[in-house]
Amino acid sequence: MQIAWQWAEVAAAFIVVVALAIAAMVFLAGKWRRENDPDERERLRRFEVNRNGRITSGEVVDIVDEELAPNGARRRFLHYRYTVGAVDFAACQDVTLISERIGDDPRGIVGAVAVKYHNKNPYNSIIVCEHWSGFRRVSAPAAETSVAADPVRLADG
Repeated sequence: MQIAWQWAEVAAAFIVVVALAIAAMVFLAGKWRRENDPDERERLRRFEVNRNGRITSGEVVDIVDEELAPNGARRRFLHYRYTVGAVDFAACQDVTLISERIGDDPRGIVGAVAVKYHNKNPYNSIIVCEHWSGFRRVSAPAAETSVAADPVRLADG
């Protein structure tokens, strides 16, 4: 009876160890899969540049929509250029997953933008991410204001 009880304890401990090992493998496989996903790597790169970046002026020169084979998924790339110090850089950013930050008519963004580049690696840059945008928003022309509604004119007398 004593031997049967010891084997039951050993079997239970073995089952617990195997269950913990399987849980650890599932966790590590999920983490590895997320880290190796190109879209996840791009999102993490954007966050890093946004957190540690400096801002300079730049220019969007082209917008390219590419159909990637074999699944036919479309990707949108913004090509831009900027200068840091006396060095000119040309870059491209995949904005497929953050296309809502660009707007309905992406042709309107070609031109001047703010570029955020990593302070330790100016080759690593972005013009838009989930929490920041370098696009200069064009606002509608302001309506004529009366003297009574303009506080600056009121102060001047």
